[in-house]
Amino acid sequence: MCPDYGGPEFEAIRMVLTNAGGMNNEQVIQHLADAWTQQKNCWLEAWEQQVQDDLRAQEEAECQQCKEEDEQRALKEVEEEGEK
Repeated sequence: MCPDYGGPEFEAIRMVLTNAGGMNNEQVIQHLADAWTQQKNCWLEAWEQQVQDDLRAQEEAECQQCKEEDEQRALKEVEEEGEK
């Protein structure tokens, strides 16, 4: 949920931006909200990418473990055949 940039907590920031940037109060509020939304979207994209990377790494580890188990099983079968 986007912060209420029109609230009293952000009054000092709005005043600085309206005085320095030539924007009115509504434009400052919208600019701050847009910047927050853009940053939130970047965080969400990074989080989603990390989730995907973690899933891929887990799948690769599981696949490697299965391969190693298959190799051990095959080696054991060869050893058992050799003992007969």
